[in-house]
Amino acid sequence: MALHKTHTYIVKIAALIIGLGVGFYFGPSYGITIGLAIIFGEYFLSPDLDIHSQPYKRWDSLRFIWLPYRKLFYHRSFWTHTPIIGSLIRILWISPIWMPLILFMDISWAYLAIVAVGIEVSANVHYLCDVV
Repeated sequence: MALHKTHTYIVKIAALIIGLGVGFYFGPSYGITIGLAIIFGEYFLSPDLDIHSQPYKRWDSLRFIWLPYRKLFYHRSFWTHTPIIGSLIRILWISPIWMPLILFMDISWAYLAIVAVGIEVSANVHYLCDVV
């Protein structure tokens, strides 16, 4: 199990490498989007939101939205630390925040998919750091 600083460092490296690769292949805007989504996933949608962690503290005055999540899921449970399922639950958990923005802004589905993939990449790097 890695410390939070180790998680963050490895995720930043992954964001750089994947962002450059996606940017080279699909274009700079997609590369920047996935890189930022990976960083956002580490800083704000980490699998460790089920404990009093740095990502939980970063939500500051909005951290109350994670209290039911913390009560419902125990740390490193199947629901928080499983690829795809954990990220999907966290993305849906904050849907009252992002859904109105999506409905009123003209954002392509391709960018939303890239953001979701970036958040999932961040979570998967986190899971790997926990196992290794």
